[in-house]
Amino acid sequence: MATIPYLVSDMISRIRVGYITKMSFVKVLNSVFCCKILNILLREGYILSYEQSGYNCLVFLKYNDGNSAIKNITILSTPRKMQRVTFLELQQKIIQPFLILSTSYGLLTKEEAIRKRTGGLLLLSITC
Repeated sequence: MATIPYLVSDMISRIRVGYITKMSFVKVLNSVFCCKILNILLREGYILSYEQSGYNCLVFLKYNDGNSAIKNITILSTPRKMQRVTFLELQQKIIQPFLILSTSYGLLTKEEAIRKRTGGLLLLSITC
């Protein structure tokens, strides 16, 4: 069985390549953690939808007037280099791309983490 960091990095790479090559959907490996990330991307309007089917998920990519909804998506923390951020650091960083964090409340966006007054492990950075 693949580990969570591998599954997340594989999913992000497939989504990035899908947007670069203007694909309508990409197939990624299905896991609970990846689906939580996909739920956030769906809720924030970065993807159209996703469908789970067995061991795979089909992620339907979103385009606005022919331009991809995501210009860049980057993994911030790796097993070797964990990037943690406190609530105060989140508040102070004004100009930042969209962030997804792993917190004691689960996966949250930067805005949700600020509302809950918590910090956490930086997972993804997205620019549109």
